[in-house]
Amino acid sequence: MHQVLRRLGSLALFALCACGPAPVPVESGQSVSTGGTELPPDHPPLEAASPEPVSFVGSVRLLGELATREDGYVFITIKPEGIMMPSYSHKYALSEAGALEDGERRLAFHVDEKDSMGGLAPTGPHVIEAWFDVDGFVDSKGDGYVVSTPVGRGGEGIELTLDPATAARK
Repeated sequence: MHQVLRRLGSLALFALCACGPAPVPVESGQSVSTGGTELPPDHPPLEAASPEPVSFVGSVRLLGELATREDGYVFITIKPEGIMMPSYSHKYALSEAGALEDGERRLAFHVDEKDSMGGLAPTGPHVIEAWFDVDGFVDSKGDGYVVSTPVGRGGEGIELTLDPATAARK
């Protein structure tokens, strides 16, 4: 008996959830109200909030001890200027760098939407960083080096130089 009452109660609750007007199909090109509020007059067009895919392509020159080192990692991060949290990030092993030539090695990078950590802000300046870390963990301190430079919304031919003699400690 108890189960019958329980099932009847569930059915009654389900019937109440189905109340309201029936859905109406929308024809192509027909204006649809979302029930939200109007955007402020200075709000950018909604198309501007979803820009074209972004990619950052370039290389990091590895100098000094990093030119001959095989262990460790280089992170390439892109973040809005003044913000700590990166929008895009990719980790490369030092072993992926090219051969030693004239006292340096080059590590090619390509960072794009597959490396997103929340997306880029639609406008404003950004910073690209290359930082070396011995163990490859983001939270380690004092065992790495970092360099950064302003960058636009994507680009090719970006070059960073990671030299322990001139780079900041991380």
